[in-house]
Amino acid sequence: MLDKNGFKRKTYQDLKEELELKFQEKFGKDINTSSKSVFGMLIAIFSWFLSVLWEVAEKVYNSAYSSKAEGIQLDRLAANKGMSRDQSSESYVDLAFTGVPNSTIAEQARFATRKGQFFYLIEDVILDEVGRGSGQAVSEETGLNTNVAANTINVQAEPIETLYTVTNPLSATGGRDGETDTEFRDRLINSPAISGNTTVNAMVARLNDTTGVRSSSVVSLSPVVHAYVLGGSREAVAESLFNCLAAGIDTVGTEAVQVTDISGNSHTVRFDYAAEVPIKIKLDVQTNTSFLITGASDIKQVLIQNIGGTDESETDWIGLSMGEKIVYSQLFSFVYDVPGIEDVTIQVARTGGSFVMNNLPLQSYEIARTSPNLIEVNIT
Repeated sequence: MLDKNGFKRKTYQDLKEELELKFQEKFGKDINTSSKSVFGMLIAIFSWFLSVLWEVAEKVYNSAYSSKAEGIQLDRLAANKGMSRDQSSESYVDLAFTGVPNSTIAEQARFATRKGQFFYLIEDVILDEVGRGSGQAVSEETGLNTNVAANTINVQAEPIETLYTVTNPLSATGGRDGETDTEFRDRLINSPAISGNTTVNAMVARLNDTTGVRSSSVVSLSPVVHAYVLGGSREAVAESLFNCLAAGIDTVGTEAVQVTDISGNSHTVRFDYAAEVPIKIKLDVQTNTSFLITGASDIKQVLIQNIGGTDESETDWIGLSMGEKIVYSQLFSFVYDVPGIEDVTIQVARTGGSFVMNNLPLQSYEIARTSPNLIEVNIT
């Protein structure tokens, strides 16, 4: 029913009880409404169909609210704020080559990891006089799994006689899975008014809405803006930042991209990619008979998923937002999700720092990252 307290859906059991009372009112209190009687079976059938209608009515009611809407209804609510759901996207990576001096590696040349993840060049690469060169490539598929680790793209999918070796000195970035309802809803609810401009909140919202960007932070020291992002192509980030800057505001950063306005004038937009902070974790775990043989790996996996980083399958997890500190007490709740753990002691540290049993703060331009080789699990 719908009243001042909102909408409350009638369940199958509610409807069944109401129909039983109504049948008794019409046909007498002594009628048989058990599940195997004629009246009972009719009541069960009517209750089921009516419960479906009540579910539809509840979804119609919820579709008007960001916290409850699903699917296309959530997309349409977000459109009112100028936001859209992030689709799955490709990853980008710089490839380094060695080969015959002054030879050319043509655009669209394909390379791969040993696990069969393919990338293709998006520009011609001319090797220098000593046979070295580099160029940008993009993944053929989309998704988080295309964010492969450094030095894993070393297979020539289509062998080239003048090319000796290929590798990726840095990990691929920008790949992501399509945004789920839960992820999109959280971003919509927590997002400032993205339809605005010039404010720090609007800049962060617009940067986060850029394809491939997983987190962002903006430092404003008028008349200068310093933006930090995690993921996304240089061109897409620069375009988003340019479109929410007021006239006369300058940008700073090591990444410099030329953006053309509607008048055809060129502007230099600067920003920086987030500083990734490797996090070490040491755990002493006491287990019981419910602890699985994969338990240590499961512990590492759940920590990587919640903190952020690349797991053993080379899948990149977003984890914490930029500048978000590692809350020490939350680590225990993550670990205790793994079956068979009786007790655990946890220590954390930035790489190069000392282990502590406390929160780890990060700067606004930093983002926490961990990996299986940074997590030590001792089982007793």
